[in-house]
Amino acid sequence: MLSQETTRVVTVTLRPSNEALLKATLLLKQGGLTVERMELRREGDALRGTIVVSGKEGKIRWFVEKAKTLPYFLGAELSG
Repeated sequence: MLSQETTRVVTVTLRPSNEALLKATLLLKQGGLTVERMELRREGDALRGTIVVSGKEGKIRWFVEKAKTLPYFLGAELSG
């Protein structure tokens, strides 16, 4: 059975640095995900927001779980 492409919203909290943004982008690319929209805002000592991604469900879940292990991310979870 082939895994179907889907679009999901991921809520993220990143360290407020250019390096964190770059690492997030590279991780999305590594997972073969397409960014439909990314909205981040500075809130205190963090960047918080959402990333709307398209790709295989398993790869989206992989991105969220991998992000939780990296020091550039303060949090990541699937919304809804």
